[in-house]
Amino acid sequence: MLKEIRKGKRMTAANKKAKVDPIVVATIWHFMQRICHEMYYTIQRTATNVLATSLHDLAYGVWDAEGQVIAIPEGIANRLIASSFPIKAVIEQFRGQIYPGDAFLTNHPFKGGACHLPDWVFIKPVFYRGELVFYTCMGTHVPDNGGAKPGSYYVAYDSIAEGFNIPPVKLVDKGKMRVDVLDLILSNNRLPDMMKRETYSLIGSTVVAERRLRELLDKYGKQTVFACIGEMMARTESAVRAEISAWTEGTYYAEASVDDDGLTLGKPVTVRCKLTIKGGEAVFDFSESDEQCAGFINVTYSSLMSSTLCSAFVFLDTALASYHNEGSLKPFKIIAREGTIVNARPGALTAAASLPAAMIAECTFSLLSQSMPHRAISSYGRACHLMFIGRDPRLN
Repeated sequence: MLKEIRKGKRMTAANKKAKVDPIVVATIWHFMQRICHEMYYTIQRTATNVLATSLHDLAYGVWDAEGQVIAIPEGIANRLIASSFPIKAVIEQFRGQIYPGDAFLTNHPFKGGACHLPDWVFIKPVFYRGELVFYTCMGTHVPDNGGAKPGSYYVAYDSIAEGFNIPPVKLVDKGKMRVDVLDLILSNNRLPDMMKRETYSLIGSTVVAERRLRELLDKYGKQTVFACIGEMMARTESAVRAEISAWTEGTYYAEASVDDDGLTLGKPVTVRCKLTIKGGEAVFDFSESDEQCAGFINVTYSSLMSSTLCSAFVFLDTALASYHNEGSLKPFKIIAREGTIVNARPGALTAAASLPAAMIAECTFSLLSQSMPHRAISSYGRACHLMFIGRDPRLN
């Protein structure tokens, strides 16, 4: 498979304008991976939130000016590819109002494409010689996000009780922190001092990426860099399509259930999916899944897409196991009817997004295991780990 990637012939409109040296393509591809590594190590050295430093609940990478994925590393399945959605939300909302030195924040599942309210996603545009050329982002699950109870509130009665909703906002304006906006956000947080430190840590990781991307452009020039990026995407897409072409074609069905949604006890909730593999493409259709719930186990389309694709990537050749780009996504199509548990409408509760994400992964594993018994993966089970915070009544 590595041979296929290296010898890929498909060319995009961008890289037809410039010849690409295979050594330079490899160098730039690995440089992008190095940037992702540096973002990760920056968080490890500067953050104090255990969810970021020890549990590695992070989602980050590099995107182009239109929000296409250039490099995303390994990460949590329901968040990894979902980061594209907050970036595109910022592009849409702030088009014409994005400047060098800016940084944005969102945690909104519906207005910002975040996984759920505890996931704060910091987005930084990268300019080069006055032109917007890249976006980079860093997101993590924060220890508190306001709402009626500390942490992730699993028994909230509406999305306001579930946590502080932050649509895409400009937190840093031309290099200057918008103190009023930050103060508003931290005033609705039970751990304001900690979250202030975390905010600067998370933004700092995007600044590291910005610096490295500019170094790359200084060394090779914008035309060469983007010619290589186009080649990288084309080769990846070609390699993934070649992999899917080797899967057994057909239509497959799977479902996964939990006992209830945490609110209406004893009423099972089911995710259903039909997979069609044909002609080097894979179409996952979740439209027959149950309607969205009153409880906390709904997800948005962004989490559905990310959970499905990350699970499907496990069945690819190991040479394609990590550091995906836009080319990895194109051979897949994810369908879901709006209003279902896997593509919920605004206002739905999403606190326990990891639970339906696990159901989506279980369906994906089952579907692809039917097509490829020699690569079958058994269900890994589902767990929802809770932390209870408060005064122990036995100690009063």
